[in-house]
Amino acid sequence: AEALYKRARKREAGAKVARERIQKSEEDLALAGSYAREVEKAASTDLRDWQRKLVGSGLLPKRPTPQRPASPKKARNPRSKSTDRFRSFESKEGHRILVGRTNHDNDRLSISVARGNDLWFHIGKGYAGSHVVVRVPKGKTASLETMIDAGMLATHFSKQRGVPITEVIYTQAKNIRKPKGLPPGRVTANNTKSLTIRYDPARLDRLLDSVKNG
Repeated sequence: AEALYKRARKREAGAKVARERIQKSEEDLALAGSYAREVEKAASTDLRDWQRKLVGSGLLPKRPTPQRPASPKKARNPRSKSTDRFRSFESKEGHRILVGRTNHDNDRLSISVARGNDLWFHIGKGYAGSHVVVRVPKGKTASLETMIDAGMLATHFSKQRGVPITEVIYTQAKNIRKPKGLPPGRVTANNTKSLTIRYDPARLDRLLDSVKNG
């Protein structure tokens, strides 16, 4: 008896759901018929307006909003040629001189940014200091005056700032290497030569006044 009672209750519940669905279908059919008559009477038909009406009344399913594909993240290029992060000066004869700010910037300047024909400078005798690069166009050379300008900046941005006489080493950028395992800011330089730099406040002021960024 109990099983028969449960079965009857399920049938009754099912019948109720069926009646509700039939009623909803009849209402939707009547609404669709009224919309069809309106469309026939309308002088002009904008399908987008009718689509919105049908979606709003539930006669049409709502269209999912298309997902815009995520724009791929731009990978950072470790060999980017941008020079915005470096101090930038100009020699008396118009050569651009770049100076690293940090050890990581020094690596990037010397290994990734400097071109083979550029000149690379650093304070000598093992003192810590910024890497300095003179931009030299292909097929051109830098004069002694420009090299002294670069040497003055290499001294100024080093632990030897203000020392009356210093030694600065230089070479072409193509002779600079970064062997695996060296800490940031440390490189190896081949075929180096040296310059004796005498502290010259007027020259230094001219260079610092020529600053291009930062």
